[in-house]
Amino acid sequence: GSASPIGDLPPLLIALNASITIQCGNKTRKLALEDHYHGYRKTSLAASEFIHSVVIPLPETSSLFTVHKISKRMDDDISSVCLAIHLPLAGGKIKGCRVVFGGMAATPIRAKSVEQVLNGREFSQEAVRDAQNELGNELSPISDARASASYRMSVAKNLLQRVLLEARAT
Repeated sequence: GSASPIGDLPPLLIALNASITIQCGNKTRKLALEDHYHGYRKTSLAASEFIHSVVIPLPETSSLFTVHKISKRMDDDISSVCLAIHLPLAGGKIKGCRVVFGGMAATPIRAKSVEQVLNGREFSQEAVRDAQNELGNELSPISDARASASYRMSVAKNLLQRVLLEARAT
């Protein structure tokens, strides 16, 4: 709820198309989690509102869902880059995928043009290569104390390749 651009959970939840219920007194409103973030540490919460609940749709058993966090130290460090990817598969083709990065911008960011490149295709080396190329066109990573923009872009592209390699290994 704090809108930290490096939180590990928001990319995962956005990739799963989670929604939140926001409450103030007896009034509630529902919102897709990806619409909750408006900028660095800026959210959709008005004064006196709080997040009452989170609804997380579970992925279908035929889908591929994975999260990768890259940080300087394993497990107990702030992410330099986080990738959460949900690839629903129907008839061997990707249908309705969601690709979300954390640590790349002021908010978690969906790579919507990358999703368009992947949708309707088999999850293959060619599809990943096209997605990597599109990622370079779509995102402009930040540079900060954790990582440079060029490092983040390189890692993001490599994580897409890693997801493919892991999918082939299973």
